[in-house]
Amino acid sequence: GYAKLARFLARQDEYAIFRRFKHLNYLSLLYQQAEIIFLQRHLEKLAARDRTHSCPKRQFFDRDWVTMAHPMDPEAGQQWATMQIIQQKLAAYNKALLTQVSLAKLDRPNFQDLTFLREWIGRADNGNYPIHGPDQFAWDPEFEGDLMAIKPRVPLDRLSRWVNDIIFPWYHRLFGETLKVSTSSCHICSHAAKNLGTGIYAYRESHLQMVIETIVTVVAALLPVLSIVVLYFLGDNNRFKFMALVLFSAVFAIALAIMTKARRIEVFAATAAY
Repeated sequence: GYAKLARFLARQDEYAIFRRFKHLNYLSLLYQQAEIIFLQRHLEKLAARDRTHSCPKRQFFDRDWVTMAHPMDPEAGQQWATMQIIQQKLAAYNKALLTQVSLAKLDRPNFQDLTFLREWIGRADNGNYPIHGPDQFAWDPEFEGDLMAIKPRVPLDRLSRWVNDIIFPWYHRLFGETLKVSTSSCHICSHAAKNLGTGIYAYRESHLQMVIETIVTVVAALLPVLSIVVLYFLGDNNRFKFMALVLFSAVFAIALAIMTKARRIEVFAATAAY
């Protein structure tokens, strides 16, 4: 049920994916805005009525809060009563508005995390459709644009995405399933982790990052040396030297764009310096 799904979401924050309900939230804001505008116009009419009233005290309402807030006649207290209602509505409206600002800053979930969550929910040996109400469709593709992650993965550079999306799944199929132990058969795993289902393997993201950093370091070390060696063996052939310079400059720029998160101006500056 919900408890099993909650344990799975709590196991790794990246899987804590929920609906944003953007349409409903905006609809609610529009209704709140409409109500406040209606009350504002009503307040303006009451204020205009009191300013031209035959009672001298009511004419003084817009200059003295004490007189307006403590009228002798209950009918004369409509202006302040309306203002108090507006204050309550504004507090709720402002809170909802700021909540939407915070929600808008939450990123969409990583596609792999969302795919894995869907697979876990649907697999008989994992979630096995833990919830049966209409909310079981909350993660369907039609709502993909309305989903948000509580703690989305940090955006990866192109090399990291390539390793993570292509190389890593290939490695897992060939070696990972044989070398690693799933949480369901792990002797030292917690009881809660075992109850999440079979075929769940955990990899430390730091290991993946170490592989990527090693690749980047090796390329960064070899590229300048390789360009010098090639230029040396080209001898006095200036035409090929210029072609080699153009080629290595292009390779350097491509490596920067693929292996780092450098901005365009940073890529341009580094390539010019190279």
